[in-house]
Amino acid sequence: MEAGALPELKGDGRLSRLDKSDRMVLAFVAVFICVAIACNFKSQIIWTPSIWTMLWVPASLACISAYYLLRRPNERKPIELTLYVGLWLVYPLFGTQLTYIANAWNFPLQDDLFNALDTRVGFDWSAYAGVQDRMPWLHAVAFFIYASSYIQPFISVCIIAFTDRRGKNATLVIANLLALLVTLIISGLMPSTGPMELHHRANPWSPVTYALRAGEHGPLPYVGIITFPSFHAVMAVQFTLIHFGNRPVFYTFAVLNTMMLATLPYPGGHYLIDVFAGAIIGLAAYWTAQKFLTAAHPNSC
Repeated sequence: MEAGALPELKGDGRLSRLDKSDRMVLAFVAVFICVAIACNFKSQIIWTPSIWTMLWVPASLACISAYYLLRRPNERKPIELTLYVGLWLVYPLFGTQLTYIANAWNFPLQDDLFNALDTRVGFDWSAYAGVQDRMPWLHAVAFFIYASSYIQPFISVCIIAFTDRRGKNATLVIANLLALLVTLIISGLMPSTGPMELHHRANPWSPVTYALRAGEHGPLPYVGIITFPSFHAVMAVQFTLIHFGNRPVFYTFAVLNTMMLATLPYPGGHYLIDVFAGAIIGLAAYWTAQKFLTAAHPNSC
C-alpha cells in the first residue's frame, strides 16, 4: 500500500478497524491514563474541578468517532478529527496530574543552579522581562504567542486530517506523550519554581508547587507547574516538525514557534536553560516516535 492511500477494505466495503497507528496511540494513551489514575489514587490529591466533570466533551467526540467507524467507516476525516481532538482534550489532564505527583516527591529546588547557568551564558532574566514591562504592547503580543500552544494541537489535527497526511497525528501524540513522561520525571527530580518567583513576581504555579511540597492534598487547580525542562519548548519543536513536508504550513508554524520560544523566559516564566532542555527533549521524542511508528507500520508515517 502506498503512503497516503486508504487502508485495504474488507469484503463488505468497511475498514476493518482503526489504522494500526491509531490503535497504537489508543494503547499508549490508555496505559498513560491508567498509570495516572493509579498514582493519583495512591497520592490522594484532590482536584478542582474534578477531572470527571471535564470529560464529557471528549466522551462525546469518542461516540461520534465510534459512529463513523461502525456506520460510515470509509469517511476517514471525521474519524481522525474526532479521535485526535478528543485525545488532545483528555491525556493532558492526566499528564498535569502526574506532574503534580512528581513535584510532591519533594526533591530540593534547583532555582539557584538554573539561575547560575543562565548568568554564566550571559542571560539576564530581569532585564529581559523589563523590556516587556516598558512596552505593554510587546508583552501583550508575547502573551498571545505564548498562549498559541493551547490551540496548536487542534489546528494541527485539522490540517493533518484534511491534507490526508496519514500517520502524522499518531506520530504527534506519541512524540508528545514520550516527551511528557521524560519531562515530568526530570522536573520531579530537579524541581524549581522558576525565575518569576526568584525575582519576586507573582505567578499561578508557585502556590501549587509549595502546597504539594508541603504535603497538602488540595483541592488544587489545574495549572502548568513544570519549569525545567520547558514543555512549551517541547511543543514548539514538535508542532513545527510534524508539518515538515507541507511547506507553507511548516514555514508558518516554524515562524510562530520560533517566536514562542522567545516568549518562554517571559511571560512564560522559564530560565533560558529550561528552553534548551525542552527543545532537546522535544526533538529526541519526535525522532523516537517517528522511528517507532515507521518500524511498526511503515506505510503510516
